[in-house]
Amino acid sequence: MVFASVGITDNTTQTGLAAGFSMFTWVTQIAGVLVGKKAGRKTILLWIWPTLLLSLVGLCVSSRMYSIGDEVNNKAGIATVAMVWVYLGFYNFANPVLWSYPSEVQTFSMRTKGMLVWNTANQIFGIYTMFVDSVALDKIGWKYYIVYMPGVIIEFFLIYYCESSTGYRRPS
Repeated sequence: MVFASVGITDNTTQTGLAAGFSMFTWVTQIAGVLVGKKAGRKTILLWIWPTLLLSLVGLCVSSRMYSIGDEVNNKAGIATVAMVWVYLGFYNFANPVLWSYPSEVQTFSMRTKGMLVWNTANQIFGIYTMFVDSVALDKIGWKYYIVYMPGVIIEFFLIYYCESSTGYRRPS
């Protein structure tokens, strides 16, 4: 949907971009695991959410610039694809941490319930993404990216404030 929304309709080009993105995802997730050992998981998460927010702003701006022109704005289209890669690159960098960190910061007695809530919420968001994103992008276009911005901000504050209230301290 994103490729088509910025004028990339050739199947070969879309497939090439998707294949390249799959390799990029693999590399960023491995990098996230390796950096996580050195920098710490909370540090990664606290740095990732602001970069995701900035990437979403860039994605909105570039998509908007593509949509307002009377003629095709190839530079804005390329910028939109690049911002998708930047956003998902940062997200995939943090992805390994997103699955291990919740169980790490919970006490043993609440870990099972906490992971149940975490996994249920992720499944619901996955269903939402699968069924709503394509329809919303088709109907309201670039404005749909704004929907994700409050979620990114809320997640940042939840990690920042709630983790410190659990009493968990990373061993030195």
